[in-house]
Amino acid sequence: MTEQMRECGKQNSSKAARTRCLDILRVAATLAVVLLHVLSGAVVSRGYFANDGEETIYWILMDLVSWSVPVFLMISGYLFLNPGKRITLKEMYGKYVSRIVLALLLFGVPFAGMELVLSEKCFRVNMIWRSLWMVLTGKSWAHMWYLYLILVLYLFTPLIKWVLEKLPVRVIRIGMVLIFAETSLIPFVRFCMGNTDIAIFWPGGIYLFFYLEGYLLHLRKKNTSKMQVPGMLAIAVCMIGIACFSRITKIFWVNMAYNHPYTVILSMIFMRLAFACEGFLQKKNTALWEKLSGLCFGIYLTHPIFLNLFYKGFHKTIFDFRYPYLMLPLFWVGALGGAMVLSMLLGRIKWLKKHVL
Repeated sequence: MTEQMRECGKQNSSKAARTRCLDILRVAATLAVVLLHVLSGAVVSRGYFANDGEETIYWILMDLVSWSVPVFLMISGYLFLNPGKRITLKEMYGKYVSRIVLALLLFGVPFAGMELVLSEKCFRVNMIWRSLWMVLTGKSWAHMWYLYLILVLYLFTPLIKWVLEKLPVRVIRIGMVLIFAETSLIPFVRFCMGNTDIAIFWPGGIYLFFYLEGYLLHLRKKNTSKMQVPGMLAIAVCMIGIACFSRITKIFWVNMAYNHPYTVILSMIFMRLAFACEGFLQKKNTALWEKLSGLCFGIYLTHPIFLNLFYKGFHKTIFDFRYPYLMLPLFWVGALGGAMVLSMLLGRIKWLKKHVL
């Protein structure tokens, strides 16, 4: 999704040292996040559900892909908070932070401009400055929010690493439990008790939780074995089954969010599963996964171009067809395919490949 999408292999110079499961996780999360945007973009564009069945299927699918963004954050935390890797301030801010800033400017400004053109049905010169202002105020296309988030995490990464080095592991784990309780568990319990005021004292804390979870993966990795795979798979299947059942029966209806315990736990299970299977995944086609992984950031940045072309340009969404969920795979593949081709073309521009993609 961000710099971690292309820096995974650069953390280690040799092919053997490359953590293969991160490439596969990154590709899987990219597929999931594009599907998420196909769905969410269609609902936002139309503004309503035609019937209960349409809404139920929508939320089931959203629940199934809700783990994608947390997994991206955990991958970033695993790479940048690695206790064995030293990143200088010059490298952190001159390379990684600047890359996100450039991505926001080079992609966010044109996207904001396209939004203005689509909404006003014309082009004016002052739209250039208005587009820049939209980016500076966080009002470009919706998917760009992640870049603002990761930019903040990168800015504070040197401080976070310094704190982690000073604190005992036990204290860090206690802190993680407290963050999870404050940002995920307590709001969920309050909601279950009928309290609709589920405001969180620290709204962004769950994103820091995922980032720090990547750090803890370094400590847990040595204790992760293939023997845990059946148990983790069983838990994941049960969680997904219960979530789907609750949607269908409407026994317990709650919109999933990244801080929902279901999303948090499922994301952590997927990460642990990937590391437990690392020995098996390492034998797979490393060159293919590495190439696909290298395209992920470009795909993330550009896939909304094709979605917005239909949703806002042609005013056509999956819900405007007779069988919307038969159209869903076509829109998904179309957005993915178009973004993949565009990402490969942009990657041929050496400066862009080196400093942004």
